Amino acid sequence: MNSSSDIRKRIFLVGTARSGTTLLQSMLSAHPELFSLPETHFWRGTIPFQACKRLGKSFGAQERRFVTDFLERLHAGDLKTLLPGFTFSQKRWTRALLRILDQYTQRQGHRIWLEKTPMHLYYIDLIQAVDPSVYFVHNLRNGEDVVASLYDAGHKHPESFNTRSIPRCMRRWRREIAISRRYIGQPQHAFVRYEALVENPEAQLRSLCKCIELPFRNEMLDYRREADRLRFPEETWKERNSDQIRKVRKFDKLFSPDEQEWIQSRVSQIDLGIFDI
Repeated sequence: MNSSSDIRKRIFLVGTARSGTTLLQSMLSAHPELFSLPETHFWRGTIPFQACKRLGKSFGAQERRFVTDFLERLHAGDLKTLLPGFTFSQKRWTRALLRILDQYTQRQGHRIWLEKTPMHLYYIDLIQAVDPSVYFVHNLRNGEDVVASLYDAGHKHPESFNTRSIPRCMRRWRREIAISRRYIGQPQHAFVRYEALVENPEAQLRSLCKCIELPFRNEMLDYRREADRLRFPEETWKERNSDQIRKVRKFDKLFSPDEQEWIQSRVSQIDLGIFDI
């Protein structure tokens, strides 16, 4: 159950980076009943994403500073008092982070929040163990386009993306698709295909809203004004979703014919149709 009786719903939007999560977040946050905010990185920035490195993990001054720095950017630094003192408990830490999101959302006059940090995909089990009622929306995109976008971002923004090689980009896409695949058929999990969202936004949003028990609102189709609010100034790699929806095809421009063939041979081994349920 949610830690605050005033919060009706908690939603996490996750997926491989460069898979269209920013576009979907902009659409969802245009819903008048839902509140979203820039990527918090709360879990990714304070807990190793590799399970083997979480053993013996402690939470102290460094982790508190990470969260506090984000809160101060939102002029909500006082919420740091919700963080526990020194602890080894990942569940206790997670409960505190959820309470912070609850409290900040209530200050904005909302009772439903959406947190979008793609790599929080790696923390689903931990978050669900604390609150089984949380919803997770998985955003998925064609492997060729994700690899191309990751590769491009890795060269343009190496300080934020460690994806300067094609094999590294491919491994990341395949690994994160495998994580999402674990949750097919499980309650509280919904899946959105980027290509379908671009092709028919209204149909995909109606279907998603039904899955996460949120009434569809036409305002979600007029999402462009939300894009800038959800992006910090330094996040220059995020496409400007205030522009008209368009299909971006970097794959053909970035890679040689041999590289394209190598990528396609590995992408074809994974059928994203399994998520069309």
